[in-house]
Amino acid sequence: MAYMNAMGRLSAAYPDDHEARAFHSLSILGSTDGERDFGTYIKAASVAQPIFDANPDHPGAVHYMIHSFDDPVHAPLGLEAARAYSEIAPGAGHAQHMTSHIFVALSMWDDVVSANVRARDVQNAREEELGRPPNVCGHYTSWLHYGWLMQGKIADAERGMAECRERALNSIVASETNYFVNMRARHVLDLRDWSAAGRLAADVDHPGYDFIDAYAAIKSGNIELGQRRTDWLKARSDADQPRQQIAIMELDALLALDAGESDRAIELLEEAAALEESLPFEFAPPRELEAASRAAGRGPRRGGRPCRGAYGVPCRIELHAGAWALADGLGRSSICPRRSGDRDGC
Repeated sequence: MAYMNAMGRLSAAYPDDHEARAFHSLSILGSTDGERDFGTYIKAASVAQPIFDANPDHPGAVHYMIHSFDDPVHAPLGLEAARAYSEIAPGAGHAQHMTSHIFVALSMWDDVVSANVRARDVQNAREEELGRPPNVCGHYTSWLHYGWLMQGKIADAERGMAECRERALNSIVASETNYFVNMRARHVLDLRDWSAAGRLAADVDHPGYDFIDAYAAIKSGNIELGQRRTDWLKARSDADQPRQQIAIMELDALLALDAGESDRAIELLEEAAALEESLPFEFAPPRELEAASRAAGRGPRRGGRPCRGAYGVPCRIELHAGAWALADGLGRSSICPRRSGDRDGC
């Protein structure tokens, strides 16, 4: 906060200095310690926007505007900045990637893919110059993989996933582990391809990896293995990590569904959703492996319990590919009559 206030004073003292004002905008964004607060982010945008208006080629202004607006509600306000950034810094991989923050929020999947192909290629050209292997399990490639999934370009997604798995099997470094785990999770959940968990197996010690193993086992009907994996995850979980606790509640809900305990499953999912909604806002590519709030909610009631729409999904929830993994599981229970129309049922 002291730095932000100091930058504010500097910016006020030199109102025509675009660099001072850009760093003031950045300092406002940094004041939240990475947690999205809409009021703070819009304040940062209000500092960066006049710089962009005066100098549309200012890389700092567009960068901080994109960060300020990269949520689904405000993303339309950042689209012009995103388009500009791709032209301002064609040789900067991060600049090319940053544009996709806006594109993801607007579900502009062709643009997401194009941006991250450019970012990946710029980065890997530099890696080649330095005699290092290409980045296949990194920030840009994980967003690229997610874009391919959302486009329905499964062959491309499979290829990217295979390259990342090859790295995981051979020379993965700690910084790449999270990307591999999240890419594998998105591949399994968004495609509802439970066999992919085994096909994309690697020697990785990560709670998210264990979650997908358990989830895929349960969804494949191997309840014994799913229970063992769930118990293993519980034994290793950190009570201070809320997303791990959410994952465990989701697995327990699936196990309860299999045991015919629909009411218990709903209770677990609603508890998980409440915890999830207390956490800082996030958006795609989802860092949470399965969004509890998209599988639990409060709708019309039947028999004292919340009644779900098609496949048991609460109608107030906006669906996306990742939601259907758990939603389909709920739909196989007796929570609500299954209606025709699949996704359109809600």
